[in-house]
Amino acid sequence: MRLYIAPLFVVSLLLQGSLLSFPLVFVLLTNLAVKIKKNWIIPLAFVLGIILDSLYLKTFGTTSIFFLLFVFALFIYERKFEIDTSFFIFVSSFLGSMILFLILGDNFASNILLKSFITSTFAVFVSKIWHTS
Repeated sequence: MRLYIAPLFVVSLLLQGSLLSFPLVFVLLTNLAVKIKKNWIIPLAFVLGIILDSLYLKTFGTTSIFFLLFVFALFIYERKFEIDTSFFIFVSSFLGSMILFLILGDNFASNILLKSFITSTFAVFVSKIWHTS
């Protein structure tokens, strides 16, 4: 694991849990699963979801189960498709963020669509600046 990944997740957890309603952890987790493709990402997704649930004062396990299922789906699609493309990252993060916003309790459909579009655009941007070498 690279040295900058852990502090990046800590900062994103603190920002998402306290100041922002933007799913930074989801974007980083999506890009980590797409770029690195290692099995240790699954327990990391579970732990990050538990921490987010505790910061949001929600029922433990809802976000972590979503993260687990989402990362698992990315790993399943990786066997059949090339997932390290901008199109796949955009579509998967758009659909995933829509579901995540519904889980987190965002009720307005126009807000969900706009937030999902912004999230997926940011996910593609992060994917473009992420270097795996």
